[in-house]
Amino acid sequence: MLDVTGSPNSCNWSDVVTGNANSSTVYLNSANSGVSPSSGLTYTWTPQSNPDPVRAFAAVSGITGSSATLSWTAPTGATQYNVRYRQVGSCAWTNFAGNPVSSATATLTGLSAGTYYQYQVQAKASGGDESIWSHIPDAAGSGSGYIATGSFQTTISCYPPTALTSTNITTTTADISWTPPSPAPSNGYEYYYSTSNTPPGGSGTPTAGTSVSLSGLTSNTTYYFWVRSDCGGSGYSTWAGPASFTTQALTTPPWSEGFPSATLPAGWALSSYSGPSNSVTALSGTTTYYLYKNLYSSATTGSFTTINVGTLAGTENLSFTYKLANFSSPYGPPAIGSGNFVVAISTDFGATYTDIATESNNGVAGWQAKTYSLAGYAGQTVKVRITGNWTSGDYYLGFDDFKIETPPSCNPPSALTSSNITATTADISWTPPSPAPSNGYEYYYSTSNTPPGGSGTPTAGTSVSLLSLTSNTTYYFWVRSDCGGSGYSTWAGPASFKTACSPGSIPFTEGFESGYTDQTAVGVVGHSRVWLGLKFGLQIVP
Repeated sequence: MLDVTGSPNSCNWSDVVTGNANSSTVYLNSANSGVSPSSGLTYTWTPQSNPDPVRAFAAVSGITGSSATLSWTAPTGATQYNVRYRQVGSCAWTNFAGNPVSSATATLTGLSAGTYYQYQVQAKASGGDESIWSHIPDAAGSGSGYIATGSFQTTISCYPPTALTSTNITTTTADISWTPPSPAPSNGYEYYYSTSNTPPGGSGTPTAGTSVSLSGLTSNTTYYFWVRSDCGGSGYSTWAGPASFTTQALTTPPWSEGFPSATLPAGWALSSYSGPSNSVTALSGTTTYYLYKNLYSSATTGSFTTINVGTLAGTENLSFTYKLANFSSPYGPPAIGSGNFVVAISTDFGATYTDIATESNNGVAGWQAKTYSLAGYAGQTVKVRITGNWTSGDYYLGFDDFKIETPPSCNPPSALTSSNITATTADISWTPPSPAPSNGYEYYYSTSNTPPGGSGTPTAGTSVSLLSLTSNTTYYFWVRSDCGGSGYSTWAGPASFKTACSPGSIPFTEGFESGYTDQTAVGVVGHSRVWLGLKFGLQIVP
């Protein structure tokens, strides 16, 4: 029989085994040309008279990890026997090395531990006649050979460990552990780890216990590990594994993350949170991507964690922006007290966290900024966790622009503004930082949006009148603080303005031959400009 004794359905017809009925069936697989009669295969038979085939077997005995003893009842006319065996799932048979045997028993050796085997016996008469091969018995000596239970299994003399686990994972270290088998191995274990998922081809590192601390690992890297038992004279078990873990990612301060794409940055993890995204209408107002959570009665919490940042000097601040917006148009902020978010810090790579702030929903629209001092974390590496919590309503909670950096000793001005704009002049002003700089400010303006690469024009105050500008032109301007011995702040800006058009002079003629321009300033009559929007020839004279 084929495909009914645990053998693969790719076996050739020449591998059929004996059944116990007067008729049997073999399979033809149209999708596999190998499952068909082999070329030149011929079946020839003569009614058997002597010896009879082997039909009765005793239970398989003396089963170890590498051997087993087979026994059967001698049929009429048999004086010797041929024995063959195979692993369940194999097409080919292996002839017993002691063939032919003269007694109704044979001990197979060289078997693999923990493996299922099938066997058959062929009786031989003294004149050389041979019977057909027997059916395939099971371990108890019965069985027809029509099912995969027509087999026996060798024992395992050295059992592998189980439940391979990794814990306490940092950027460069990890602990691995396992559960010992029963009985525990006499000589402990061997372990092996690698960044490749290829099983070990040789020995591993010996250890007596059931846990090991790995060190010298590479951050943000996946490792695979295996463990096997060392049973001394009984050899080794099979390798258990692989199990795997990924070391944590680490970056150094100053650090910033503005989510430039939809890919979650290395080292970040989301738990019931979404993003990065830029497609939530309610969270508009930022030019990059962001993380977000829709909080409502069926989704009451969500959190995320950042990459590890360290080592800190103790002068850094943690800052980020966030936005609260209702789920439905017009996307105003949710009610005061409708929820909160909790900011927590871990100094042990996320094993434990300490809350440093709980920020309640404040009813403020738009993106808001938060800053927290990290002065208490000098010499440490930190990971930030933020958890959003719902109380009422249906709203989004978004986050962006994370930074851990030392604030500048010289702070830049803010709120850059332009006013009193004419065709050739404009006033620019700004709000001083706190504290105000000791040496005033520098300003820079240009028709290009390229930030200044050097110094600007010094000024003591917080406003400047720009002169001799070009009409109908866009100007960009920047301002920075001059803190004397502490240096300069970063440039604030750019802000921009556009100068007005220059008025024409009288006499003035416009025939609108090349197109129509609404509200063209054509001159000054008295003390007022005259604006005309006409679609016909125009001439103005004094």
